Amino acid sequence: AKIQSLNSTEKLILMSIFLLFINIFVQGIFIIGILIYAFRKKEWIQDIKNTPGYKILYPFFLLELFVSCFYKNLYGIGISIGLILVFMYIAFVRNHLNYKLFQIIIEIMILMSFFINLIGLFQFYRISIFNGYSFFDFHIFNSPKRRIYSTFLNANYYAMILEFLIVCCMVRFVQCKKGLEKIKYVGIGVFDLVLMYLTGCRAAFLPFVVMVPAFL
Repeated sequence: AKIQSLNSTEKLILMSIFLLFINIFVQGIFIIGILIYAFRKKEWIQDIKNTPGYKILYPFFLLELFVSCFYKNLYGIGISIGLILVFMYIAFVRNHLNYKLFQIIIEIMILMSFFINLIGLFQFYRISIFNGYSFFDFHIFNSPKRRIYSTFLNANYYAMILEFLIVCCMVRFVQCKKGLEKIKYVGIGVFDLVLMYLTGCRAAFLPFVVMVPAFL
């Protein structure tokens, strides 16, 4: 019911968040589609102008693109174009995000954490068995090829997403009033924390030293 009450622009933003958990390349194509949609509605210029620091940000990216083209750096050209598109997308989202949409996005992200974590558990099971360990040994490998990444590019990226999901659980834990709902978010947060440990990305735990006390 909440999703049905959203307008077409808000549904596009919600779909782009959903696709993040499916495939980042599919999400990238969808985001380009959103930018074309904004361009056709002639909103993209105003979205960019409403972004703080846009007079410095976009000229810097254009300069980076020019330098990359001058030195025929194809990788740099791709990164520069990618950054421009990402920040145009961020500008679009900033100007259409509201409290209701924000709450739905958080719920969708928490719901999708089950999906990506089940895939992560299956990957961990296969890696453990293939390397002669039991699943319940919880042996964490250091090799990038033997670390879980779920639907994302690598284990570090997966761990970063899990960090955000844990924060989302913390936000909803504070906001909700019912005891059962609080237990639900604690359970999901712990599940995300366990999978973050299984990624083998130890650096992902460092932000919690500052983040959790500051949030509380």
